[in-house]
Amino acid sequence: MMKLHARMKIFALAVAASLALTACGGGTTPNADENQSHSLTIAVDLTPPGGWDPAGWAWGKYSQVQQAAYASLLNATADGKFVPGLATEWGWDDNRTFSMTLREGVTFTDGAEFNAEAVKANLEYFKASDGRSATLLATLDDIEVVSDTQLVLHWSAPMPDLQFMFSQHIGMMVSPEALATPEILKSEPVGAGPYAYIVSESIAENIFTFEKNEDYWDADSVPYDRMVFRIIEDAQAAYSAVQSGEVDVSWGSAENLEAAEAAGLNVFEGGGPTVAMYFVDQQGADVPALGNVLVRRALNYAIDREAIAENLMPGRPTSQVFVPDTEAYDPELDDYYTYDPQKAKDLLAEAGYGDGLELTATTFPGLANVVSAMAGYFADVGVTLTIDTMPFAEFVQTSIAGNNTLTVTTLSSQSTVPDVEGLLLPNGSRNARGASDPKINELYAEALEQPEDERRKTFQEISKISVENAWMVVVLQEIGFTFYNDEVTNLERPAGHMKPSIFSMQPTG
Repeated sequence: MMKLHARMKIFALAVAASLALTACGGGTTPNADENQSHSLTIAVDLTPPGGWDPAGWAWGKYSQVQQAAYASLLNATADGKFVPGLATEWGWDDNRTFSMTLREGVTFTDGAEFNAEAVKANLEYFKASDGRSATLLATLDDIEVVSDTQLVLHWSAPMPDLQFMFSQHIGMMVSPEALATPEILKSEPVGAGPYAYIVSESIAENIFTFEKNEDYWDADSVPYDRMVFRIIEDAQAAYSAVQSGEVDVSWGSAENLEAAEAAGLNVFEGGGPTVAMYFVDQQGADVPALGNVLVRRALNYAIDREAIAENLMPGRPTSQVFVPDTEAYDPELDDYYTYDPQKAKDLLAEAGYGDGLELTATTFPGLANVVSAMAGYFADVGVTLTIDTMPFAEFVQTSIAGNNTLTVTTLSSQSTVPDVEGLLLPNGSRNARGASDPKINELYAEALEQPEDERRKTFQEISKISVENAWMVVVLQEIGFTFYNDEVTNLERPAGHMKPSIFSMQPTG
């Protein structure tokens, strides 16, 4: 376990003292009686933006809430495999035709039937939406319904990461009746997941209460009768909640790690997303300086990634956005940009900004301290960074619209195709202003057609180009902490997940 005796010496973390929590207790006392009622309360730091419509979601820090409400076509395991969900069989017939056999006898919480027509309705709805990941289905040309339990997806280009996608929010199935009236999804989910949402016991963006869905296709495997999610954005308040027993499982932060261990809490540690400054206005439409690669490289050389990782946000310092779990990861790119303030100054002077530069970064509360640290490093080389911090839901909408010039955010879904599509292609969900590199576009098209060994090399070349041309200032890959008490056991983080899955969690005893 990583120790943090010296971690807080360089940068001070500002945390709130506490957050009042309404009464709704944690897990029950373990009991050998299999009929014992169990509940689980989980603190999460972010709420799914825009209500309960998966088409408007990304995949990341609120995946546990997503899993409770909706069943996916496939499920991912901790060893990187994929197992049946709502689909029982699947596979590529060729590199443009994907067939699925669906589970029979499944119904949504509104009573609608799950079948091939429902899958078709979901995929068509997702593709037609203006959601953050809709472009991932852009090459889905046709959905052929063969029978109630069989369908074939026809693609204009191969989609190597389709299994990953179908194990995440893109594969989460919504009742077709709710899709026909999507206003319903603003207030409640209508899925076929392991838990059913209790509207009367929930408060938007505050607390989500679920009860076991007795009609879930694998109801016998669902260990909890109730699952409650509390939205606690403040790290100290989240720690206090799990330490006091008001919640059983909570997201954790580095400044509370030693206290959590001393208090006897269990700690789950796993790889998280990359933290980066993304140049939304890379073409320099509003801020000409951002269109100059020398400026973008200078900002990369200006920050001390090692110091931030050691003292502010534990993680793996890196200059590339792709994480080791993905095909695009190249270990030689991790230290491409070293901490070199003088080189940063020289590059700024060469670009015509030797007398200074003013920039504004948009971010959300969870990264405010990292952005403050970056601002300090930038100031040392003559760059003034103004920080605009906004609630996460507002940040998402602003980013989708491209109403900012640069953002500091978490990136990477731990799957190569969604990352390249979303970040580096001109129609990408994160690339709101359509920055484009012809070589990246060409290589991406080639990679989709290649066998795995060749595809890996091509994706690594794409990563190298993005680093050399400074598409972003990547700081580190975050280490994700989860604190939990002795009422729950068996935490696992599946492939492509940033947090432990609710499917593995079990009551102790």
